[in-house]
Amino acid sequence: MACDGWRVSSWADGRGGLAILVLGALGVFIGEIRNEERAVDVDLEIPMAINGVNMTTYMTPNKTSTSTSNSSSTLTSRTSRTSRTSPTSPSNSSRPTSTSNQTHTSTSTSPKNVLKKGESFSCPSPYHPSRMVDLELVGIGPEASHLEEVPITLPSLEGASSSSGAVDLWMSAFVTEKRRRRNRFPRIQVCLFVLESYTRLPLENVFLYLEFDPGYGKALIDDARRKIKKLFGDKLKIFSHRRLLAHNEWRQALRNVSRFLPDDKKGELDKQRLMMFTQNDDHAFIDKDTSVLIEGLRRMRIDPSRFTTLYYSHWPELLKLSGKMQSPVRRGSYVVARLTLADSVQICNLGFIKFLIETVPWCNFRQQTNRVDGLLCNEKIAALSPGGTYPPINRLPSNMLLQNIYVPLRELYRKFDAYGVGAHGMRVPAPLLLPMSANTFKYDKRTLQAKMLAVPAVGGPTAWNKGNAFLVREEWVRAMFALYGHKDTNLPDPMYPDFLYKDTPHKPGNEQVVDFGVKSESSRLEDVPIINLSSIEYLDPSPKMDLWMNVYVTEKRSRKNRFPRIQVCLYTLESYTRLPLENAYLYIEFDTAYGDDAIVATQNKIRQLFGDKLKIFSPRRLIAHEDWRQALRNISSPGFKGSTSGHRSSDELRELKQRLILFTQNDDHVFIDKDTDVLVEGLRRMRLDPARFSTLYYSHWPEILKVSGKLFPPVRRGSYVVARLTLSDAVQICNFGFVKFLIETVPWRKLDEKARRVDNLLVHQDLWQLKSSFPGVNVVKVILQNIYIPLRELFRKFDGYHAQHIHTIESLVLPPNANKFSYDKKSLQSKMLAVPAVGGSTLWNKNNNFLIPEEWVRAMFALYGNNDTRLVNPVY
Repeated sequence: MACDGWRVSSWADGRGGLAILVLGALGVFIGEIRNEERAVDVDLEIPMAINGVNMTTYMTPNKTSTSTSNSSSTLTSRTSRTSRTSPTSPSNSSRPTSTSNQTHTSTSTSPKNVLKKGESFSCPSPYHPSRMVDLELVGIGPEASHLEEVPITLPSLEGASSSSGAVDLWMSAFVTEKRRRRNRFPRIQVCLFVLESYTRLPLENVFLYLEFDPGYGKALIDDARRKIKKLFGDKLKIFSHRRLLAHNEWRQALRNVSRFLPDDKKGELDKQRLMMFTQNDDHAFIDKDTSVLIEGLRRMRIDPSRFTTLYYSHWPELLKLSGKMQSPVRRGSYVVARLTLADSVQICNLGFIKFLIETVPWCNFRQQTNRVDGLLCNEKIAALSPGGTYPPINRLPSNMLLQNIYVPLRELYRKFDAYGVGAHGMRVPAPLLLPMSANTFKYDKRTLQAKMLAVPAVGGPTAWNKGNAFLVREEWVRAMFALYGHKDTNLPDPMYPDFLYKDTPHKPGNEQVVDFGVKSESSRLEDVPIINLSSIEYLDPSPKMDLWMNVYVTEKRSRKNRFPRIQVCLYTLESYTRLPLENAYLYIEFDTAYGDDAIVATQNKIRQLFGDKLKIFSPRRLIAHEDWRQALRNISSPGFKGSTSGHRSSDELRELKQRLILFTQNDDHVFIDKDTDVLVEGLRRMRLDPARFSTLYYSHWPEILKVSGKLFPPVRRGSYVVARLTLSDAVQICNFGFVKFLIETVPWRKLDEKARRVDNLLVHQDLWQLKSSFPGVNVVKVILQNIYIPLRELFRKFDGYHAQHIHTIESLVLPPNANKFSYDKKSLQSKMLAVPAVGGSTLWNKNNNFLIPEEWVRAMFALYGNNDTRLVNPVY
């Protein structure tokens, strides 16, 4: 039974006058409480299926409350709703407002600030919109802010219920032709086009709060409503002719929607129930089928995170944003990102919708909003200036990440006018057309790649891309091709062909971070494939590396020497003879104070140590930039031409990526491991790593383990942890491409074209906590390397790490056979966890909240041959 023209009014009356009319046949309750000053007009049209009979009930929200207020519902008439202003405009005052003059009678045992029926959030007084929202005060803590909530192996989708692909639709929108931009087609027709596309979705219930501008005229509006009812049929459970604005309306609507949901007998409804929660009338479903969408819904239902959402539109923007905060994880046809976004183009679990409506404070919105987008706004994601004022926005700190957001690798929806105007500025994808049959979608690889990579590598008008060094991975593009049915997944065009970091000249007072001619390697670990050890052995049974050492040996040092440094250098080089070396290039300069006889004798011993492997032995260390460049040419393979055109031969590419060099400017980092098994595994993994730059950080073991997760979550691979960092420290095994990049590409101007060590060529701003302008240092903001960190100590600095206040790792002594290494579990655990959880003297640990996982400690025990891998003491 349809009663489109009916409206129900309710007035608050202080004199208690009450008239109740009971329409028994319809089961309709209409309450009127009159007040001469204020008026509320709320109509909620709810088609309800009762005992198999479709009936229509008009329900007025219950205005009784456990909260009392002198003016808690200071509301104006809905007659002014046709006059619309920008949703972020302070002038939109025709809607309900709420003051802070409220008292609450909720019990003290209830969770803090979790709203009950009829309650309003008690806003701080005075409330200033620049204040951070402390979610601890509204009943939620930081959801770990990491993707550890997404296990490496999620439960099998085959084990999920076959009905787990269903979803509800909850839409609240105002359809009008009065928009800032010129309309290409009538917006009422666009809305119908969008809703028609939703009939292809696996919908179970539809809840529409759809308001049409009266300017369309009654005949056109009635016709549109009839078409909408015909589109959804019995699935249409709520069809209100007014969109939601006031906070109390949203809360009442949530209660009404909940009446149509199954009973939460197992306490799983908040996590399992999924809703397409939108306040847009122009995002159409365009995918060729629903298979990818249904996969996403099923993955969301088995995700262990408290809040999960699927961001279904703005496809290229979300893919680029997915890695801005933390490392995204590939899951089938989706990328899972750890973000905080309340944007109204998401499929959300019910718990997240409840959290937005019932728990998050609406103070910045004067208790009203037509969209939930600004309810949660992470300051780093949205590139907000610290301490700024952003009404109406609830600004969250950068480390507050609440959701696992699923981003599809195939375009599911598209905004009708696409993303070429306003804050997006993308020329592709193309806008949609009317009628529906006029739209043709191209699935050739070049068009698909252009759409997927539509957001530029850096810059662009969107705030999301500000400070975002993440680049969409080539692996994702290949997976996207496969999802569109392409058997050949090779890329037709290079990734980001126009992207080149500009070399910023250094001038006194220049505060810009140095950028230079290299593509950011995306700051993420998709470069690291999961490869089992047997395949590594098969592909690379006997990996080799070269040694390139450049040092000055002297007794004149800032600290007192425990042993003669010339003997320490010999001990170090002797330990390197145990390594799988192919060539040795030594630029070793001895202080003339040692005397010619001692120097010549030492040089002869070094020649004996390396024999035919010693290809270069220079008595002068490298300092000038031109000397370094010449030395690089000297050690390059004869066939390496060093092409700069971007088109290298396969031999050149193999040399850049697979040739490995122990590149050091230290004479005192000794190889101490009991065998080379772990080291060789690392060399094999590096050779198979598809990242452009890969290194193995072989010394300063406890420090590098602790810093591995400072910027992004590291990934465990066999006997190694793989971290995404930028470090040019001279205690690494590097692929030749990285060494060449340091010497030939990175600017040396800030180092006066001289360097005894390459450590300062690349110093990451956040890793070292440095200012952007720092004399004698190239401070950078890009992440370049996959750094392999062993879970067993390979090398050790001769004097240990007492300068870093690490005292559990003993200094080495001479002669070499006097060193005794203890492998009991208590000693091993104290070495691995030598860096304190917080604080310490090293800059690496400043603002570093990463803690070494217990799993790594157990793996380390196993690598040292301990069958019992239980911890002897608690971690930290």
